[in-house]
Amino acid sequence: MLVDRMRALGRVMVAALAAVALNCTADDGTDPPVDQDGTVGGRVLMTLDAPLVGASVSIDHLSYMGITPEVFAHTADVITDDAGHFETLTGHSSGFFRITTKGGSFTDYATGARVVLDPADGLTAILYIDTLEDLTTGVVSPVTHLAYQLIVARTTSGADANLVASHALVNEHLDRHFGGLSWERTNPADLAMRQPSPT
Repeated sequence: MLVDRMRALGRVMVAALAAVALNCTADDGTDPPVDQDGTVGGRVLMTLDAPLVGASVSIDHLSYMGITPEVFAHTADVITDDAGHFETLTGHSSGFFRITTKGGSFTDYATGARVVLDPADGLTAILYIDTLEDLTTGVVSPVTHLAYQLIVARTTSGADANLVASHALVNEHLDRHFGGLSWERTNPADLAMRQPSPT
């Protein structure tokens, strides 16, 4: 009796493993392709509750060994959606990506008026991604724009030895100054949602 149960259990296990193996192969019997693309994406925010909508976003891969932010290759051009989101695949590329926005519109927090930016105006950020990382919580904001301008000024003047050192120094300083948050990567809370009181 026990032997029969063990055999039945063995048949069930073999069938289950066969089903898993079948699902893990393509129709022609080969293994399915492995996702070998990274992602760089996030939101463009004028304030924590004012996304920049319909902005043109240019994404450039920067030279990792550059002294100043130097473009190694252009990655993509996208448009922000109604929540300020943007996203693109980076393939095998990793390291520093410069995100540059132009135009778009946002709702002014104080007045509720819709503000349309001139197509020549925009924001910039440098976002870092690891190899094959799917970064979807990057932020482009006035704070990251300030960080970018400081990095350019410091590396161009020779105050910082290179892009890597300057990026770390500037962002650590600004993150500490602006509330101890990581302004390159964050997922801001929805300010329209009720939150429990800390007291």
